[in-house]
Amino acid sequence: MGDMNDFVDRIRSIRDAFRGFMEIPGFAEGGWDVRSDVGFLDVLDEVESAGLSGDASKGRWLGGLTQIDDPGPMGRSWFLSLAALAALGEMPWEALEVAEGILRELPGDASAYRKIGVVKILEASGLREALPVLERFLADEDVQVRKEAESARKVIWGEGLG
Repeated sequence: MGDMNDFVDRIRSIRDAFRGFMEIPGFAEGGWDVRSDVGFLDVLDEVESAGLSGDASKGRWLGGLTQIDDPGPMGRSWFLSLAALAALGEMPWEALEVAEGILRELPGDASAYRKIGVVKILEASGLREALPVLERFLADEDVQVRKEAESARKVIWGEGLG
């Protein structure tokens, strides 16, 4: 399980980022006003609750938030994905199980973004047991997937972290 203070800080930083975006003149008019996007705020609240409680029953749903091809207006889906990864980091064994489940269903022509989503879930688990699953991505045809997989491998092994 991750450091709960780190999780709370990560969720807070996502909320703070949007508050900051709303202060930029014309931002909301440019595509997305988070203040009026109740759906986003509800999902973010639910992600936060799942992470705080370690609710493994939400694992598959959280994993689904990482499977994006389009970041959405002003990065909406990308930010929800980051929050989901933070929550999954609070339930490492569930994160590994979720990644394995997504991988079983991942189509052969899945986008690099979806593959990176699985890599990031494996990284969030922090479990060395995730390394054999990660191996598949170290040999992926997409260079960005390989880079993310190598970075995740280093994080899991604790290499270069200070």
